[in-house]
Amino acid sequence: MNQVIFNDAQRIVSVNGTTTRLTEKEFLLLQLLYSNKGEIVERDTSLSSIWKNVDEFTRRSMDVYICKLRKKFKSFFEIESIHSQGHKLIEI
Repeated sequence: MNQVIFNDAQRIVSVNGTTTRLTEKEFLLLQLLYSNKGEIVERDTSLSSIWKNVDEFTRRSMDVYICKLRKKFKSFFEIESIHSQGHKLIEI
């Protein structure tokens, strides 16, 4: 199990002592996925809670953020895309 600490005020995530500063949307998305780790977080849930909008532009925008999070945390987490449903965070 990874030791994960979220610092909301500075949007910093520390995983096993490795600290990463994130943008606001990256931070909120990772926090949402992590709080539901092992479960599918529906796309529309992520979009409405973080982007406050569910349309094609925000869907593509979220895909970009998912890619960024995958790269930044590839040593600690896997973020699976579940076709037509959403995303699932799995600890490595």
